[in-house]
Amino acid sequence: MTKYSSELKLQVVQEYLSGRVSYSALCTKYSIPATRVIREWVEQARAHGLESLKRKHTKTVYSLEQKLAVVDYYQTSGEGVVSVAAHFGISSSQVVAWV
Repeated sequence: MTKYSSELKLQVVQEYLSGRVSYSALCTKYSIPATRVIREWVEQARAHGLESLKRKHTKTVYSLEQKLAVVDYYQTSGEGVVSVAAHFGISSSQVVAWV
């Protein structure tokens, strides 16, 4: 089970994208402990659309080639973990685990 509902993620991201609320203000408002969490949701929504924030009910199995592609992209692109995760539509913790 995920810690935050899809509805909450959508609401928080939409508020941020409206341009009127900062990451810190949203953390306070919704009792989210770190701005990194919201930043990751925003990056994912920008890269893959708001629909990508909805919970997936199936377990995704990644091939070795897919994992290596993520690691290679991370090591050669100069982008951070959050950006790489958003680029591939996976969680930043998954990127860290594979690296």
